[in-house]
Amino acid sequence: MKNLIKRIHLLNHLFVPISVGAIILSFVFRSSPVIQFGILMSVLLLYVSLALIHHTRSKNLTIVTMLEYILIATLAIVILTGVIL
Repeated sequence: MKNLIKRIHLLNHLFVPISVGAIILSFVFRSSPVIQFGILMSVLLLYVSLALIHHTRSKNLTIVTMLEYILIATLAIVILTGVIL
């Protein structure tokens, strides 16, 4: 259990470099909107998952908090899909 918590904590610190890598991959695959959409969905799934894990660990997870993260991810999908397509 302790190793799992350390891995999750490490993943929280790696979110920014993973996001930067996703942006770079989006530029590399700029001619393929399907791959760009897959990259976007992967990063947003990671974003919501890490939010769920973080708030569960700190014991302040509420429906409102998760709804906020899901709405932000949905807004990112709408905005960035418009940019991709």
